[in-house]
Formats: sequence, structure tokens, C-alpha cells
Amino acid sequence: MGNLDSRSDAELLKRSLAGEESAFQLLYERLKTPLFRYAFYMTSSKTAAEEVIQEVFLFLFKNGNRYRESKGDVAGFVFGVTRNVVRRV
Repeated sequence: MGNLDSRSDAELLKRSLAGEESAFQLLYERLKTPLFRYAFYMTSSKTAAEEVIQEVFLFLFKNGNRYRESKGDVAGFVFGVTRNVVRRV
């Protein structure tokens, strides 16, 4: 992942959507822990939080093109997705 480490989350998402698996893996590594903590806080369940995170990253993989850099950073977008998934759990 070497040269990707210095890339922004927005750039990683863009590359992920273009099919660059290593970019998606790095984005996942950057975001999974804070998103899990948030989901766990909202659900009080490790199992539910794990399911939420799985759904969030699946959504990001399939619908990441909905992200607009002009509206904020990727983390903010993904935390919003996480909140919406938690509401459905």
C-alpha cells in the first residue's frame, strides 16, 4: 500500500471506485475502528456493531459515488451512513 498511505480518504475512495482494491483496503483500515466504536456506542452490542460496519462498507463499496467532496470529508459521510444503518438495526 506504500504510496497510498499519504493519499487522502477522498482519493482512496475515488481509487476504490475505480477498482483499486488496495485503496479500499487502506480506507477500511483507516475508518473501521472509529466507525466500530461509534456503532457500538449507538447499539451497545458488539455483534450489532460488527453487522453495522459490514453493511456500511458494503454500502460504501456499492454507493461510494454518492460522496461529494464539496459537502465534507469521507469520514463524515461514512459516519452519516453508519448512523442511518444503526437506525435500521
